Amino acid sequence: MKNINQFRSLLVINGIIAFLFGLFAIFAPLETAKTIALYFGLILIGASVVGIIISVKKINQKQLIPYNLLSSVLSLIIGIFIVVYTKKSLELFTIIVGIWAILTAVLQIVILIQIIKRSVYRKVMIFNSIITLIFGIILFTNPLESIAAMVYITGTLAIVFGSILIYIAIKIKSL
Repeated sequence: MKNINQFRSLLVINGIIAFLFGLFAIFAPLETAKTIALYFGLILIGASVVGIIISVKKINQKQLIPYNLLSSVLSLIIGIFIVVYTKKSLELFTIIVGIWAILTAVLQIVILIQIIKRSVYRKVMIFNSIITLIFGIILFTNPLESIAAMVYITGTLAIVFGSILIYIAIKIKSL
């Protein structure tokens, strides 16, 4: 019985956290995205500093792999950029994903035209190419609005998820 109550408490706590995150995401989507990006930047800075320290120790031991030091320095620069220019980095990330989606859609269309002339999956690939192209164009032309929409959807899912966890915890109590 003790294990069930501990499990129930964990469900309630996780449910409340998810629910509150969902509310925050819905009512302040850009702030939520900026906060997540800021924390990501801080984690990147911390990991980069550790990587640089390890690389410097490897220099002293004559075991340095130059890639590790270069990777750590680049990650540090990116982390600092994200922390200092959080909103710009979100925009840039969304634009890059948009460009990637557009290029992927174009590549799929080229594959359809040149390789897959007759296939059962042709219609599915055409549909996928069109959806990917539309998605890429939307991300590329409206980066901040796209971020807000994605965070809003995530917030809605978090509220549903949190509510389900709380509901299950209540039902477990009655067992």
